[in-house]
Amino acid sequence: MHTPSTGNGLIYYGVMSGKAAAPEQCGLLKNFFTRLGVLALAALIYAAYTRYRMYKGYDKRSFGEFGAMFFNLCAHQAVGGLLLLAYSMHEPGLDPLVWYSASFDFEFFFTMLYIKAVKQTLAPICFKAYERATGTKLYLGQVGDQTEPFVFRYFVVQFAVSVCVVGFTSRILSLSTISFLQNSYMPVDLLFMLASFYHSLPISCDAQAVLALYVKPSVLDALTFTLSDWLLSTKKTQVLPYRQPTRQKLLL
Repeated sequence: MHTPSTGNGLIYYGVMSGKAAAPEQCGLLKNFFTRLGVLALAALIYAAYTRYRMYKGYDKRSFGEFGAMFFNLCAHQAVGGLLLLAYSMHEPGLDPLVWYSASFDFEFFFTMLYIKAVKQTLAPICFKAYERATGTKLYLGQVGDQTEPFVFRYFVVQFAVSVCVVGFTSRILSLSTISFLQNSYMPVDLLFMLASFYHSLPISCDAQAVLALYVKPSVLDALTFTLSDWLLSTKKTQVLPYRQPTRQKLLL
């Protein structure tokens, strides 16, 4: 990333008055792994709650079908978080936590755009290749057929396409776009401005961590669930040789 400058007339938040940014440096790594532990506990609680709903008959899916969706969801969250963590740790200036917070906002927007593009281009190629190799036609999100609600080999294919192809590729393209914008000669570095804004907030590092690692992800994840359901679910008009799969909320 180029070093931001104010000598050529560029104005950045937090330095427009000539004052230096706050000296306090907020760590990211410890807070990030603490968040992973909290999320793991929340995931177990949610899985137990869903199992109870299945036992009562409120949720008609099999536990294997739910587990496949949930595993892919968690895997993609972990991949995206680790990639963003690595990206933010190498950013110069300010501190890793505010870089993570600012990059998260940009990465969310770009990832949603790239998911749609990659899903429409690479995913069909992958499923066509699987069909040629096995003679079985699958659609994104399908983990069962008419005889079994969960088939392990279908799950493996869905994991490879949803997480490794669509999700990972979208995240890499998103971070590459952010890096390109930072290293280009644009008159304003929007990411630095946003990071400087977070850095200048009159709150403690603990409050910064709560904002960056809990509050914003919770709000944006809820939006992501809705968008991913629309972007990655199978079309209602498709006629399958198997039972119609549940529209899975794969977070990519």
